[in-house]
Amino acid sequence: MTGYLSWSGEQKKKAAVLKVDMVNEAGGINGQRLRLIGYDDQSSPNLAARVAEGLIFRHGVIALVGTGSLPISRAVAQIANRYRIPAFLSSGYAVDPVKDRFVFNTAHKTEFAVACSFQYFREEGINRIGLLMPHGPLGELGSRLGRRLADRLGIKIVGEERFDVGAPDVTFQLERLRDAKPLALFSFVTGEPAAHVARRMAQQGFNVPLLVSHGNANPAFLKLVSHISVPLIVPSGKSMVLDSIPETDPCKTILDGFNARHMQRYGGPANYCSAELGDAIDLLSEGLRATGPEPGEMCEAIENIRAFNGMQGTYDFSPIDHYGTQLEHVVLLVVKDGTWHLAKTFSSIPGLEEMYGDRKARLISRLDDLLCGPARDALVRSRETAAFKAPVDTESKEEDTRPDPGLYLVTKLHCQQKRELIQSIRKQDDVKAKQILYQLLSLALLRHFDSLEQLKITILELFLAMIDAAVEEGVDIELLAKLKQGFGVEWEHVKDQETLSLWIVRVLDSVSDNISKQRRESGLLTKVLRFVEAHYTDDLTVDRIAREVGLSPSRLIHRIRSEHGLTLGDCVAKTRMEKAQALLKNTDMPIGKIAYEVGYNDQSYFTKVFKKRVNCTPRAFRDGAFKFPPNRG
Repeated sequence: MTGYLSWSGEQKKKAAVLKVDMVNEAGGINGQRLRLIGYDDQSSPNLAARVAEGLIFRHGVIALVGTGSLPISRAVAQIANRYRIPAFLSSGYAVDPVKDRFVFNTAHKTEFAVACSFQYFREEGINRIGLLMPHGPLGELGSRLGRRLADRLGIKIVGEERFDVGAPDVTFQLERLRDAKPLALFSFVTGEPAAHVARRMAQQGFNVPLLVSHGNANPAFLKLVSHISVPLIVPSGKSMVLDSIPETDPCKTILDGFNARHMQRYGGPANYCSAELGDAIDLLSEGLRATGPEPGEMCEAIENIRAFNGMQGTYDFSPIDHYGTQLEHVVLLVVKDGTWHLAKTFSSIPGLEEMYGDRKARLISRLDDLLCGPARDALVRSRETAAFKAPVDTESKEEDTRPDPGLYLVTKLHCQQKRELIQSIRKQDDVKAKQILYQLLSLALLRHFDSLEQLKITILELFLAMIDAAVEEGVDIELLAKLKQGFGVEWEHVKDQETLSLWIVRVLDSVSDNISKQRRESGLLTKVLRFVEAHYTDDLTVDRIAREVGLSPSRLIHRIRSEHGLTLGDCVAKTRMEKAQALLKNTDMPIGKIAYEVGYNDQSYFTKVFKKRVNCTPRAFRDGAFKFPPNRG
């Protein structure tokens, strides 16, 4: 409600209040009324995370909605996943269904928004694009998707520059990009930073189309840019072009009804931000009606929502798709004469058929993004990967006599890749392991998509091989037994290809994490820190710690410094300061008493160490402890 995203927060709050009232007017959820509790995160990721925790523990909320940008969404997503609370976060945040099991997104996928925009550029003869991206995760996402889609659509990225949204003077960056002679720019920013880029382009006479984030489709942004001469392209949803939607569109009635109520209450039309939050509350309500407020059951119910008509499109969720909307739900807007105008709608994009093709094509594409995307960054994977090709075995003398040599080669490929997968897991080469798993899954889906039982058997082989690899790497047997039992129960209840594919990806993630944890816990530093944790109030000498870990004092000092860049004093002070901060924050214990509790007999020396490590005195730390922000209604 305040800060650099307040223009978005105001729109989203209005929509949330209105939608909750509409749900309650219609009888609530199974006879119970919804209650909306709102706080201002002040456009700060750190504060947003604390607010989310406060909503969960102070108010006992059953779900979270909101956020307006990737950094804030990421902070809240971590809280939602940690405490297993369903969250609909409406922004450019890329939901990872492996990590983000409780997170959904009613903003259209950024990949769809960029793909539609680049297709529009291609149709307009624009084949040279410059990238002007903000520093941080938002810019990384925009750059990665922009380069990948440009390559696949035959568009050349002629240059890229970065800037700080906190001090967005982009004069120098625009001059460098202009020298590269692009026919359009793509800047994945929202709000005032996006408007500033457009203003600066106009001042420099750099009059090429500017593509910005799909979070800008609202009245506040239009007001910022209405008098700027630079052509602006804004991906959006159908909520922004109600007059252009045909009566046959299944979302038309929903959009018209909500827009009429929005006009009646607020004196202005609904917009993209309104649609994001309105749909979020409707979808949570649908999950609640099906299961009640138990979080795990709610998430499963939302994943099973099909053909649900909302304002952002017709939602079809699955365990591997926590967006639910498709490419054809995106529209492109341009600003002309101070108003929004529809530039383009889409039903398909030649060369990107997997985005809107059949279930099998979409699933393979989604697995590509999930398993290969983070590693490849700007590199584009050809659709003809090793997963789609069987290698030719020129040395075998028996193939000509086999009844089905193609099946033999595919089986041989499967065995080779399974062995490489296990080797990668043992080496903790997560990037390679994910790429090989993608190849194995793609091959299995291409062969057995229409036979779920056969697909389950094929993937079960991978599961057992991964568990065996963890056993051989020394992961605790009891832990693995519980892991195997839990995943085994899930495997038996799998009912579709998407859930099965996500299941084996989660197995890989869990096995890799446990092997990594086992190796960390067996390390020297871990042994030292465990001992310090157990005895931090004692007089800890180098000799005493060295005896505990079985090394000579000089050898211990050398290894800790050479392997970790630390001293033993650092290890002891780190643990003591963490304990001191917890006591300062959560108790009224006098500072002198805290000093003694954490191993210091001299309060002044404790204060000196604390100030060096924490950058403030103990008293200042206590006085500056977080205060929960006021409820904004």
